[in-house]
Amino acid sequence: MSAIAVHLPHIRSLKLHSEVLGEGEVSMDNIHSVYGYLARPAPMLEELDIALAIEDTPADDADLDDGMRERVRSFDYTLPANLFDGHAPRLRQAAWLVMELNPNGCAALRGLTRLASEGRRLLRLHLNAMVNLPQLKCLLIDIEDLEGLPDSPCPDSFQLEELYLSIPSPDAEQDMRLALEYLGYRRIPRVMAYRFETWLDCFTAPPRSLPRILHLEAFGILLNPYWHMVDDEGFVSRGSFLPAQKLLMTPLGKRLFENLECLVLDTSLIPNRKYPSLPRLLRLCMRICVPPRPEPSLASRLQCPTLQDMEIWWDTPQPVRDSAMISRGLAFCLQSVSYSPDPPLRVIVRGTGKAQVLDDDPHPSYALTVSSEPVPESFTMERTKRWHILDASNE
Repeated sequence: MSAIAVHLPHIRSLKLHSEVLGEGEVSMDNIHSVYGYLARPAPMLEELDIALAIEDTPADDADLDDGMRERVRSFDYTLPANLFDGHAPRLRQAAWLVMELNPNGCAALRGLTRLASEGRRLLRLHLNAMVNLPQLKCLLIDIEDLEGLPDSPCPDSFQLEELYLSIPSPDAEQDMRLALEYLGYRRIPRVMAYRFETWLDCFTAPPRSLPRILHLEAFGILLNPYWHMVDDEGFVSRGSFLPAQKLLMTPLGKRLFENLECLVLDTSLIPNRKYPSLPRLLRLCMRICVPPRPEPSLASRLQCPTLQDMEIWWDTPQPVRDSAMISRGLAFCLQSVSYSPDPPLRVIVRGTGKAQVLDDDPHPSYALTVSSEPVPESFTMERTKRWHILDASNE
């Protein structure tokens, strides 16, 4: 840290990470000594990313003894007001894990346009400090507990272009809705929100509308669907851990599918599921992250009478070079869809490099092309790139 302090006047991008709690020098007892090294001016600093593993056990944890509970209550997660001695005129992007904004403000953060705050709680004083950052346009809040909203409304100057809000606690449904309303989500062009009961109603109500484009991507080993919707006005609405089957079989979910013109669907979300019909769908993209094995049942078929184009995206960790596997993937995707063969469906396979599909004979119901273009990146991977400083090896 002393070396960083010496060179701080010349640093443009600063990333401090510790991966595992209890390893390395960082603990709650000395975290503020770390920030002591960041009390000098940083005139060249443009982006800051600090994710130091800190003891952030909640004080009401039932497993804590009385002594540890009092110690946790004494922890001070507040960022020092003299961060960078109040002088970081070029700083535009910052991300923190566990640490909390100073309720009295930090002069060095006044120019932020992007802020990511991840931790165990958010107090009304912290949220008030966020909405009073005069240049802020993009805000990520990922917490376990929201402890109240500010008494005063957001200032008129607070107009976000992008919001990411996640409060995954089972008891946070009401907090999610109240926080979204407070932050003015209705008119924010890009919003990602963790699931809550009325998510679909909220993100299809005016000024938003039913989407024309929908991405359903599987996330994690439980295949929890990640939603990405785009409507005619260009509003982007995203939801994580939403129960796709439950939502799509509601009257609103059925109307949503009836309105779609483009659907991107992870193939792992096809077997043993039934989707509403897609009478207006023109383009279907099937993302293969895990090579499909079982043949889809007739009940799982997507009803796409107007479909014109199908793209098959091989998005596996390692490039697929097995022609037989690629051909099985093609067969799975075609069998997953009910479409009109006249005119023939245009099918494009991407992400297979130079590997060939074992499909030499012309097919009357579709025309096949193998493309060398890369597969579009999954939106489930976008968070890290949009909100954090990447290592050079990951760029």
